[in-house]
Amino acid sequence: MIVRGVLDEPATRLSDDQMEVYTEYHLRNAVTSYSALSSAVQAGLQSRLTVTVLGGTVTINGLTFTRVHGALGSLKPNTEYLLLLRRIDNSYFLAGDYYGAFQVTGSTVTNPVQKPGFAEELNGKPVTEVEQTLLARIKAAHAVG
Repeated sequence: MIVRGVLDEPATRLSDDQMEVYTEYHLRNAVTSYSALSSAVQAGLQSRLTVTVLGGTVTINGLTFTRVHGALGSLKPNTEYLLLLRRIDNSYFLAGDYYGAFQVTGSTVTNPVQKPGFAEELNGKPVTEVEQTLLARIKAAHAVG
């Protein structure tokens, strides 16, 4: 799924097996430019799409635990992003765990991933061009797979 919207303030939680910390952001003003989901399912998501990101800080019984995944760092609340998401059960995670978030500033995107070589060619490009590039890559991957 390729979706663009503004992240609300985050909430953290433990995974069901309590082995991982997740940070969840509700996505405001979500606009989907690609989805493999049916139209009916997609329409229900538009009003309340939640993005789940690996890592965060959670306090349990007075103990604070922080899990940091260096490739992405934290996303900025109240900031617009272009997101490449994958559905796992009823949750939407960034594609490749860290590699599906592009911050939108004006009409261009910035790649916040801290891995040399990852999507550097998309930095500073217009949002519409990045959406088309991501869509072409998804279609190419499906054609091969």
